[in-house]
Amino acid sequence: MTQPIPDLSRRGFLAATLAAASLSAQPGAARRVWVDPRIATLPNRPWRKIHLDFHNSQHVASIGARFDAEEFGAALEKAAVDSIVVFAKDMHGYFYYPSQYGPVHPALKFDLLAGQVEACRKRKIAVYAYYCTTWDNYLAEKHPEWLVFKRDRTTYLPKFGQTPGWTALCIAHQPFVELMLRHAEEFVSRYELDGAGYDRRMDGD
Repeated sequence: MTQPIPDLSRRGFLAATLAAASLSAQPGAARRVWVDPRIATLPNRPWRKIHLDFHNSQHVASIGARFDAEEFGAALEKAAVDSIVVFAKDMHGYFYYPSQYGPVHPALKFDLLAGQVEACRKRKIAVYAYYCTTWDNYLAEKHPEWLVFKRDRTTYLPKFGQTPGWTALCIAHQPFVELMLRHAEEFVSRYELDGAGYDRRMDGD
């Protein structure tokens, strides 16, 4: 398995970019192009990434019942996958690990995130945690004061008995933002991740 490109710090990136900009401003340098030399270390093949989209409403009756971490990791390794995004929390507000802050999906009976992360770490596959931010039906039901209001003064909260969809919350509410930060602190400190992806900023927020 090839190694991911080495980390480039923000300071290093800015320094190299500014140096390149300075060089390009010099006479006769118009055709010169700055390229990070570490790009040469990338594999001579397509870079294989997977986003394992995994949103599940409460109506999904079984999750991970036949999950096998070794089989999962072996399949990724066989496919020469370089990195993968797995779920910490979905758009319905369900966690895929035992969180102290919110509900684990009712159909999940074990720490799925841990199994996926460990399988990837064992094979040197970069692994990132997905976290849905402003779409969260669980929090919308618990904190309706955080809901986004549309132009017609309605919200995205579904009717009683209706399957939850895209229930949008507004990040103008500081307690909501602080709660999301606590969520993030929890899963990034608990698991050996290469990073995290935060999804769903609503237009106008």
